[in-house]
Amino acid sequence: MEHLNYTIFMLLNAAPGAPAVTVGIARFLAEGVIWLVPAGLVIGWLRGSSGVRQILVAATVSGLAGLLVNQLIGLVWYHPRPFEAGIGQTLIPHARDSSFPSDHLTFIWAL
Repeated sequence: MEHLNYTIFMLLNAAPGAPAVTVGIARFLAEGVIWLVPAGLVIGWLRGSSGVRQILVAATVSGLAGLLVNQLIGLVWYHPRPFEAGIGQTLIPHARDSSFPSDHLTFIWAL
């Protein structure tokens, strides 16, 4: 499974000398798209009925609970990020925290 993980990572990782436009798009996808989720929750809250607001509160609580469980799993079972293993090219600085489970996917799936 680890080999598959690194193989997929290398398919997505930018090669040295990648065009600036490609790197910019990749950075936006990695750092910017996740902010669409809380923005959607806020817009839904502002524009929604009381029933929609109740659902959005439940979704937010679910997302935060998922992140809490995610952090606990990361404390018990540490899995290094590819840059810690010297694999690929690091374009975005990142903290040395567990790569599994994914914070972004946990939050999205919990919502």
